[in-house]
Amino acid sequence: MRGDHYHIRRTAGESHVVYIEAMPGASERAQRVKIMNANWVAGGDGEDGSFQIMVVTEDGEKHLMSPSPASTATLISMARADTVLVWDPADRTLIAANIVGKMPWTEEVVVAAPASIDTGPTPESGGE
Repeated sequence: MRGDHYHIRRTAGESHVVYIEAMPGASERAQRVKIMNANWVAGGDGEDGSFQIMVVTEDGEKHLMSPSPASTATLISMARADTVLVWDPADRTLIAANIVGKMPWTEEVVVAAPASIDTGPTPESGGE
């Protein structure tokens, strides 16, 4: 099971710190899903065909899977709902959080970055 840790995302002017609580069954490698795409390969007349799903996690890793048509329909429903998806490549598990309610680790806490670091007088401030 994963231990508690912080995930920090930096953007211009601020840092986003997300507290990740231990999630039963999730490994240290579990990452939020950033992108999910589905391709459908048509089968013959009267056949279901097959689906290929690509998941891209926040760390940029791409993961591929080929679920059944019924499982693909469920995945798409979960992805379109107000959920947070996490992919755990250690055991190929897709975790859907916030199906009902909100898990605390899915909320972002914005931490302001330092406005500036004082390094002494500058030409703009009249210093040399």
